[in-house]
Amino acid sequence: MFNYQLDNDETLEEFKNFMNILSDNDDSICRMCLKAAESYVQNAIGFELPSFYAKGSDAYDLYKQAVFAFAGTNFTNRIAYADSAQYESNLTGKSYIGSLRGMYLIELENAEKAGDKG
Repeated sequence: MFNYQLDNDETLEEFKNFMNILSDNDDSICRMCLKAAESYVQNAIGFELPSFYAKGSDAYDLYKQAVFAFAGTNFTNRIAYADSAQYESNLTGKSYIGSLRGMYLIELENAEKAGDKG
């Protein structure tokens, strides 16, 4: 189950600034890209600790950057899946996911030792 942390107007505006999008014309596409990216990142890392993704957590800023990296790629390369082999993979987002996985595993281990999840 996804625990969307970035589905809000403040994050939308931050993402538009990140992508240098000056109008509101593509807001619905930006929101769709953010939700898809957030689902992707959480699926790549894990669901057992919803608080891992929460604002104020140690991982939050890196998590948000990973989501922005993938959402930005999705926004920029809005193409049919059949053509996706022509585009490079998102190495920045993948490196963020690698770092987040390590952080997540440490927090999961600590939570299991403490008998707490979340």
